Amino acid sequence: MRFIFRWAFRLIALAALLLLAALLLKDALIEEITERALSAGTGLEVEIGGTEVELLRPVIQANRFRLYNPAAFGGTPFVDADEVRIEYDPEALRRGAARIRLLRLSIRELTLVRSRDGRWNWREILERLHQLPLPGLGRKWRMEGIDALNLSLDKIRFYDMKNPAAVREVRVGALNEVFADLRTGTDLMAVLLRLATKAGLPTPPPSLSPPAGN
Repeated sequence: MRFIFRWAFRLIALAALLLLAALLLKDALIEEITERALSAGTGLEVEIGGTEVELLRPVIQANRFRLYNPAAFGGTPFVDADEVRIEYDPEALRRGAARIRLLRLSIRELTLVRSRDGRWNWREILERLHQLPLPGLGRKWRMEGIDALNLSLDKIRFYDMKNPAAVREVRVGALNEVFADLRTGTDLMAVLLRLATKAGLPTPPPSLSPPAGN
């Protein structure tokens, strides 16, 4: 009997240590899983410097986040962000939808590339991300929008592969700009217009307009 209790105690202690290790290492594990899932699901290279997942709230945060362009667009970073924080709606997940209550983006640089055949990198990346299977949803999911977007954006680079020497940089300097109830392409255009005005541009380039309904 003493033998059984001794081994039972050891098993409980081992389980406690494993649970503690899982809690301490969860961010590193999730970081690796997230990088692999994004890369496998989109075919894009992803780098994450650190992740934070809250156990009692539906919150995920990625620090030092980089999403790279497809090879056809040069393979350079598309988004270079210090922070990506997502507060999502768990009820929406249960009905097969993705709804973001708060999306906070702190972006150092966004690079927009036009390929030799006139395609824009951001369109292709959005299409790939929309094909990404979400946990618990699979590939057939719908985006219900963003309740609130808190956006900081320092700089946008424009690069045309037909004319590689003509690289244009626009310093936006947006800091904690807040946008509410983003549901449609029109809502996204309002974001672009506000950022363009802040950067001193008359309007965003027409070819950057988002596709209808996205």
